[in-house]
Amino acid sequence: METFVSQPEFFETEVGESIISRTETLATFRELGPPDLCHFVKVTTSKSSARDIGSYHYVSGVDASSSAALAAYINSLTYELDQNPGFFSNKSQYKLKSGAYCCFNAFSRVDVRVVVRIPGSVDAYVVDLRGERHECTPEIWQEVYLSALLRSILYADDANYRLAGYRKLDPIASPEAEHRFLQAAENLFFKGWQLGSDPEIQVATVVFNHLTNGILKYFGESFRYEIAVNLFEKLYAREPEVAALVAKAYIGMNEELKAVQIMHHAIAQSRLPTGSTLPLPLGAPGGTGQPLSYALLHVQADFLSTKGKTEWALKLAKQAVNSAPSEFVTWAKLTELYIDLEEWDSALFTLNSCPMFTYNERDLHRMPTPSKSHLPIKGFIADSGLVNEESSRDNEADVALLRLPAPALRGTFAKAYALLTRLVSSIGWDELLKCRSAVFVMEEEYRMQKAGAPAPAQPGEDGDTTIKSTDGDTSIANGSAGPASNGVPVPPSQPDPEQQRREREETRTRYENEMKDNGEELGSPVSSPESSAAGSPPLAGQRFTGAPSSTQTNSTVVGGDGVSAVNDKLTHLGISALGANGSAQSIPTIKISTESDHEREKLELETFMKAEAEAAAAIAKDQQTEAEEAEAKDVVPQMKVEVEAPPLEKPPLVQVEGRHERVDSSSASGPGLSGPATGAPAGVGGSVDAQASGTQGAEQIQAQLHQVATVAEAGGQNLQRQGSAQGNGSSAPAVGLAFANKRLCERWLDNLFMVLYEDLRVYTIWRAEVAHYRSQNLAYRKTGTEWEILGELALRLHHSVEARDAFQRCVETKFSAKALLRLLEIYTDAKDVQRSLWTAIRLTAYHHRWYLEGSFPGAVAHNLFKLIRTEGLAKVSYTLVSMAPPQPILKLMQNYFAYAQTFGVPGFNF
Repeated sequence: METFVSQPEFFETEVGESIISRTETLATFRELGPPDLCHFVKVTTSKSSARDIGSYHYVSGVDASSSAALAAYINSLTYELDQNPGFFSNKSQYKLKSGAYCCFNAFSRVDVRVVVRIPGSVDAYVVDLRGERHECTPEIWQEVYLSALLRSILYADDANYRLAGYRKLDPIASPEAEHRFLQAAENLFFKGWQLGSDPEIQVATVVFNHLTNGILKYFGESFRYEIAVNLFEKLYAREPEVAALVAKAYIGMNEELKAVQIMHHAIAQSRLPTGSTLPLPLGAPGGTGQPLSYALLHVQADFLSTKGKTEWALKLAKQAVNSAPSEFVTWAKLTELYIDLEEWDSALFTLNSCPMFTYNERDLHRMPTPSKSHLPIKGFIADSGLVNEESSRDNEADVALLRLPAPALRGTFAKAYALLTRLVSSIGWDELLKCRSAVFVMEEEYRMQKAGAPAPAQPGEDGDTTIKSTDGDTSIANGSAGPASNGVPVPPSQPDPEQQRREREETRTRYENEMKDNGEELGSPVSSPESSAAGSPPLAGQRFTGAPSSTQTNSTVVGGDGVSAVNDKLTHLGISALGANGSAQSIPTIKISTESDHEREKLELETFMKAEAEAAAAIAKDQQTEAEEAEAKDVVPQMKVEVEAPPLEKPPLVQVEGRHERVDSSSASGPGLSGPATGAPAGVGGSVDAQASGTQGAEQIQAQLHQVATVAEAGGQNLQRQGSAQGNGSSAPAVGLAFANKRLCERWLDNLFMVLYEDLRVYTIWRAEVAHYRSQNLAYRKTGTEWEILGELALRLHHSVEARDAFQRCVETKFSAKALLRLLEIYTDAKDVQRSLWTAIRLTAYHHRWYLEGSFPGAVAHNLFKLIRTEGLAKVSYTLVSMAPPQPILKLMQNYFAYAQTFGVPGFNF
């Protein structure tokens, strides 16, 4: 037969097309590169029908230190061909004619290839990004050897790196191979930044890269940090920044005193920022001039957090943000510590400031469609019955569960969502909404601000402001076509005063003509369906008496009596209503574009003259009394807006003070209007506040909002002076000031709130159904896929008990490797040896079914080593034997114990 007996294969339509495709995509690989490609050419032994057949498969874990090692792997596959077909079989016999092994060098960005001709020679060469061939050098071989090892270690159980027909072997099978790995890592350690880093790291460094991640994963998952410490201490003598890795390894091996000494020595050699106060000894002043590493600060913060010194850890996290303000991990660490300290507003405020990066997929090249695929299953795996084929019924699921957006999050967005779910699990959804409204600018708040306090300069026709909100969240975009910064449009500049005057004259003339065409008198109230709709701002010259709600603000339009009273005052003063309307400076222009109707504009013009001082004082006193009564009844006070026109010759500053009067007792935070707003987040001080706006565009919009707040504050000071004249000590509200101290919610965080809402909605419905069926003594049934999705949902929302129940029901319904892996982690943490072993047996059979033949590294080995560390190797191995699994499966499981004994995993000797 032309196929291997037990190895995967993909057959080519044209011989060699897979290698050609790999050559064409070499330039697209950015980090560690794709898995190794092994290509074969087979030929029939029959002379009458001799023809070549090309096939290939993916592989990792093969020793790539020399061409001889790669040629040995290709030669080993000659025994996989069926050399003894049946006597009466009409199938031709095949033999291996040649093979090619392709391994990507992530350091030099080239592809090393070894071509084996059987029988014959072995050729090795390098193919660069342009497809040109070069000679192999010893440096190239060392780099490609380490690159292959890192791919097999880091991608051993990576869900984003799974391919069909991907064979995985043990990358390090002996202590000698481990020593060779350490030697190569030491030689190439300071080139590790060239490999890239995790998606959460923006700039790869000596400490944060794939090489250090591979070393920490290999020795960390087997709890053998002492070997990693020996390597890092050698490198620490050459590079002080490696102190973070040394301290982390010492903490992993429970040598906390040595870790503190290393951190103290590293800080003493670094230059501290001016005015920094750290809880640990800082050493003598005058160091090497090296900036303080945020990696070292994070190690200290984690150590202090585990010891209950969260306040000290918070100071270190703030210093880390100052050291690397463009990194996501520094802001994420600060958010975690705010959550630990139960400072919810500050946590949400800091989360909004996190810089987000686009997620880059793993390096995987696309192959041409194969003519056929050969994915055999080993006989003992099929006979064991541990891996059941999934039926179509088990894969069915509700559309609402399949369309949940949270599982699709990757990179920094997945990490930010994990922080948001941790926040909501601590305080609940309702409290989270309160914190959000206290930290971020809400839509209704912005609409009332725009309606109550006009900006110093009215925007032109292209300066219309649009509010787009989802469930109350606010993101502001300007209608102008001006430049944008980081996706946030820049506010339009103020128009020229002369141009503004001409526009107002044109608007006044157009308004008078419209009123005459409609047969209405000037000064009469204008009523329209839009003006009385919920959420509409008050028109000029009318009072806004609606109370703000959590979802919308209802406005009540005052009828003609209010306007008639104003006309009576003007007549008493000897001034006609038309004459008052003739003031160009008293024509305010308010443009509001809502989500339901972005095309309409409400433009109403009313003119006034200044009334007597006694009338203004009476209005202010009435509003103050009404606010105090509403506060005593715990009712949100009604907001009223009184508009009074300034005299024709009044200076601009005085005009601003006399234009609006606003009362809102809910915004007042203390005596005077200069105090901080109640919605301002606490705990973020110093230079951390300088970074809090997130993007430059948001800061520019914030400056515009501050101008609006300044106008409102000026009007409030006028009210305060009037209230003081009456002997009333209460202060006017600081609506504008509180509004200016808030931040704009980033678009990605607004989307994460919607993702969280969907998760909570589905979870709440699920738990309500469970409670209902349980009260009725009915069986609650779901398909296997639905139980798997619900288990992941509960795990995301930090409901571990419900997640375990869902995963258990899933594996009872169908075979699910994802559910089994989650259960293995849960059982291992609970130190349930028998259930952990039974779950590990099923996962091992599944892995060997899909050619994952390596013992370590991997999630199964890590959890078993965790059990061995606490329970001892003898107890775990004897418990496995007592469970009497099938003999071939027992041998596979004993490979984990053999590795633990060979490499000295903690617990192997008891």
